[in-house]
Amino acid sequence: MKKILTGLFGLLLAVIPISAAFADAADGTARAYSGTVACGGNQVVRNGGKEFQGAVYVLRNYDPKIAIKIDRIRFFDSHGVVTHNFTGVLPTFVNGVLGAGDPILDPNQTAQLRSWDVLGMASLPLANRPIQVKIDWSAHGKPLLLEVGLVRLARERIVKPSGAVKLGAERSRHLYECRTIRKKTHKY
Repeated sequence: MKKILTGLFGLLLAVIPISAAFADAADGTARAYSGTVACGGNQVVRNGGKEFQGAVYVLRNYDPKIAIKIDRIRFFDSHGVVTHNFTGVLPTFVNGVLGAGDPILDPNQTAQLRSWDVLGMASLPLANRPIQVKIDWSAHGKPLLLEVGLVRLARERIVKPSGAVKLGAERSRHLYECRTIRKKTHKY
């Protein structure tokens, strides 16, 4: 009986690390020290100037303990040319979580960046759209991967007599997942 229990205990010790590795992959808890997330996007004035379509990038740190630093955000046009490159100093995020003086996405924080806060309210030329955005991030530990979603948003576009543009009622929205295209899972 003692041999059977010893054998079962040994088998259990051999199986636990394997099942833990499968559980890590199965429940989506991928972790890394740094990475790059890529998203699509667009910005266009449509329907005779009465509709504005833009992108909202939603960055989420799902890790409950480890902060994530946003190191760089690059906007590319359809030809792959970098149109905006933010390193060190980020653009202002609409909800104020990240910005010029704060590149740190604390545990369980969510930040939102609108394309028009970077590109202005104008339509991108047809030859230069759609766009691509790449976000490089790093952490002092090994947090859950940074999640980024893209919300394509269409809103009423109102041009005031002064020429100022205001966005009106929302007409549609659609959520797209962005992709992790690089991750560094080892410290060195």
